[in-house]
Amino acid sequence: SNGSSEETADSQAADPLVTVAKGFEFAEENQPLVGIIDTGFAENNPDLDYDNVILGRDWVDGDDNPLLAPGEGSEHGTHLLGLIAAGVDNGIGIDGINPEAPVWLGRGVGSGEWASSLVEFVDAAAESGQANAVVNLSLDLTEMDAEGNVSPRYELTVAERTAIEYARQQGVLLVVAAGNDGGNLSALAQASREFDNVLTVGAAEAFDPNLAVAEGHGRAEYSNFGTGLGLLAPGGTAENPVLSTVGDDLGTLAGTSVATARVTGATSVVWAANPELSYRQVIEILQSTATDLGTPNWNPDTGAGLLNLLAAVHLAKATKPQAYDPTPIEIGETPRRQHIVQPGETPAGLAEEELGDEEAWVEITDSEGNPFESPDEPLVPGTVVELPMYGGGVVNPQVESPAREPQPLTPANQTPEDLQVSLSRLYNPGETIR
Repeated sequence: SNGSSEETADSQAADPLVTVAKGFEFAEENQPLVGIIDTGFAENNPDLDYDNVILGRDWVDGDDNPLLAPGEGSEHGTHLLGLIAAGVDNGIGIDGINPEAPVWLGRGVGSGEWASSLVEFVDAAAESGQANAVVNLSLDLTEMDAEGNVSPRYELTVAERTAIEYARQQGVLLVVAAGNDGGNLSALAQASREFDNVLTVGAAEAFDPNLAVAEGHGRAEYSNFGTGLGLLAPGGTAENPVLSTVGDDLGTLAGTSVATARVTGATSVVWAANPELSYRQVIEILQSTATDLGTPNWNPDTGAGLLNLLAAVHLAKATKPQAYDPTPIEIGETPRRQHIVQPGETPAGLAEEELGDEEAWVEITDSEGNPFESPDEPLVPGTVVELPMYGGGVVNPQVESPAREPQPLTPANQTPEDLQVSLSRLYNPGETIR
């Protein structure tokens, strides 16, 4: 915002993650470089310190400036940038989780070149001199059919897998959004099943703020789920969206993009607490300290549970660093996984259960790679069939998009009345965002 807003500042100061992060101070050289690959970023928001920003490439317009003039493009990236890096206690806007960490910005969403932007960030991290690097990927990979219908994509391209492995070999941690379809994780979110430097984040909401966190919170209805889910963080709802920077002012947004940005900010704080930790240790610390929601331990619905930054920082400080040299993953064709057929299963039923789309039955083969002739033919129990590692679908790398656009405040500088946040009450119950 352009001026002081006591109401805005007070509501954001109560954000549990910001409150926890304010309690720690780490040396500048211990901060990781935080990357954000998104839709572009406002060029002049008073709550952002552009002196602490490294500009990457704009892969949409083909230039070296990912910053946007007013009205030039999507403000999705600006919103996430504010959640991570907005100035603290400056009397304007909101408070970010870790404004001390240097930030690298790349405009890759909407270009078909997000993987190229990732490679660029990895190289920039090596040149930055910072101890470590973490990148926020709050984007969804989609595909388009012959009729022009867009749907989630369930396979990564070779170029995308190569970029993720390049980041892995350089020790770069990827924080990835689960997606907002309320169904199975799509391709990028499932990459955590193959690459151990990927942490997939779903959104949580408070269903009963009168209960303790473990009993009163759960996965937001819109948040995707599945085997690759790492943990949850507050993502807001349509009725109670999250306030952050948009343009030269403020706006609101809800979704797994928001949750992911919060985990990226939290990750930067945890790593700054002990920069000698490997990315594997950081991920394990975040997951092992998460608060179980309903079901003890990890499960595909809520992952490891709800992010607990305070516990994670303290564990990071107490953890002895261990060197980790990741075994290289050979990048070739998209990997496949085996499934032992159970009684009553058909190709279509298996596709719906395992891949989230019964039309993806054409991607399922027998153990010798032969396709099945009918979606409803009974499969022989006990035999082995092969499925795509990430799911089904024909790849169209030219289509990718964040799930939602932030909404400007009306009137400007006014905090939504239902945005009440405290350490014991994260969010009011609300509707899904779709």
